[in-house]
Amino acid sequence: MFVTGQALSYEGTAGKLRGVYFITEAWLSQARDGMLPGMRPSQDPQRKEVLIVSGLSGLIGHRRQVHLVIFEMRRDEQGALRELHDYTFPDDPELVADTPLLEAFLTGFWAQGGLR
Repeated sequence: MFVTGQALSYEGTAGKLRGVYFITEAWLSQARDGMLPGMRPSQDPQRKEVLIVSGLSGLIGHRRQVHLVIFEMRRDEQGALRELHDYTFPDDPELVADTPLLEAFLTGFWAQGGLR
């Protein structure tokens, strides 16, 4: 992500960044009876397929804000995506969200001479 930030800055088409977002698909396992499954989420038969949207905003003259939204992806029998449902956590994920990939992107962008 650092190199991607450098490349985008070098390209010169981004201008001043007001926010950056990273969107990815993932498997999610949930704790059951207070214990996490003893396998990777991709192997967990009770896993959920999710879309994770994380972001940083307020990059110019404001206090940075972390954003995290997770959607459960629901597919039909043929595997086609049919629905996205808000996935809610017991705790507010924005209070504990960490964004190392976005921070690496910003460090690379600004290291290449991008404007803050």
